[in-house]
Amino acid sequence: MQLPVFLKVSYWFNSFPGPFFPMLDHLVFLLMSALFLSGIGLYAFRVFSKGLSKEMKRLLMRYSEFLFSAGLSGLVLYVFSWQQIPILSMRFLYLVWLAGFGFWKVTILRYHFKDLPQRRAARAERMEYEKWLPKKKKK
Repeated sequence: MQLPVFLKVSYWFNSFPGPFFPMLDHLVFLLMSALFLSGIGLYAFRVFSKGLSKEMKRLLMRYSEFLFSAGLSGLVLYVFSWQQIPILSMRFLYLVWLAGFGFWKVTILRYHFKDLPQRRAARAERMEYEKWLPKKKKK
């Protein structure tokens, strides 16, 4: 019984890997380009939109930095494999890329769904408390 090609160690750690299948090659390029362009678009949306809260701007900035960095580094990896540069075009680097950006994505999601609601609740509680405190007199 033979293992599939992608389960072999030599597939991931080959110093001179062959090119991807043509369809997979185009798919990787399109995915990395989409990540890169969506990061730029999300940054532009954050900059030009008015009336967003400070927390929402921070969240959009985290997402845009993530998408931009993932797309740009993915495009660099794609160029390395397209040019068939030894060592730098190893398929193992795609696994490192996926693990690194997967961890970053998890931290962003934790901030979005856990930390941000706690901050909003704490801010609302603080505003409720401060409304009874004396304010500075206006001159």
